[in-house]
Amino acid sequence: LLTRFSNTPPRWGDRRVRQTPTKHFVNTVEFARRIAMLKGQLIRPPLMDEAERELFREDLTMYGLTYSPILDLPAGHEWVIKSAEEWVSLLDMIKKPMCRPSLLFKSSRDGSAYATMLQCVAGKSGLLFALRDGDTHRCGCFLGGEITPPADPKQTTRYRVPFFFYSLSGAYETVTKIELPEEKQNVEVAGTQGAVKDTKDEPRGNVAFASGCLWLGFDTPGPAADLSSCHLWIKRDQLPEGYTGVYTQHGDGSLAQTMNFTCDEMEIYHMEPTTYGWRPGKPRSFMDWLFGGMCRHTQNRDIDR
Repeated sequence: LLTRFSNTPPRWGDRRVRQTPTKHFVNTVEFARRIAMLKGQLIRPPLMDEAERELFREDLTMYGLTYSPILDLPAGHEWVIKSAEEWVSLLDMIKKPMCRPSLLFKSSRDGSAYATMLQCVAGKSGLLFALRDGDTHRCGCFLGGEITPPADPKQTTRYRVPFFFYSLSGAYETVTKIELPEEKQNVEVAGTQGAVKDTKDEPRGNVAFASGCLWLGFDTPGPAADLSSCHLWIKRDQLPEGYTGVYTQHGDGSLAQTMNFTCDEMEIYHMEPTTYGWRPGKPRSFMDWLFGGMCRHTQNRDIDR
């Protein structure tokens, strides 16, 4: 508000003060409030009709805001997910409009030991894996459940769970979701003294996603010394249009540079649901916004008494 109406710094650049529709003013204040209060999650701008969206964009600039999602999450060169735009794409894929991603595991910080990873993700449901293969290929997967090892450390456990792959760069020009048939949405997890086996009953790795499409701790025989040794392949007919990556001799693709690769950075995020966020819908009127908040405050005060 100081920037909007002041004639001395700080002030809006060209000093012009234009009448702002009440609905725009209310939504601007609400958007700014959410940016200030809701840290560590995606904050979408208010839903506006296309006809008035451009005018609302202009009104937002008077308050130093832009009509774009705000994301207070790790992004940049040292992270697998490099930008807010990539985060927004991933959150849209997960279809959780209100969630707070929290970093559980980062291999450059925590090491690549399998036991360490299990400790970091224990009890967390809704896991986003982000993998980097060199400077060009970044990809990962989302697991709509937990990583649950068997009670016996020498055994494995296999279970169904919502699952999909995604590519950030390398295999596709843009961020792309790779969905799999329901029968392939599963994970098999080995105990710390065991190994997940392939279809020939040979021990291969620590964790196998999607019926063996992605392996962590992969080796022949396995498991490897740590999780960074990976194996990733996807059937050609399950790859969306726009694929520019490599093909194997069997015609399958990979989201990494090759099927067998060393992951030089692995990050695992817990996509924690929240009850706060901008809910799409018709904006409230000014009177509802103003006096609705006052009524709630009065009610809470009466309850305290």
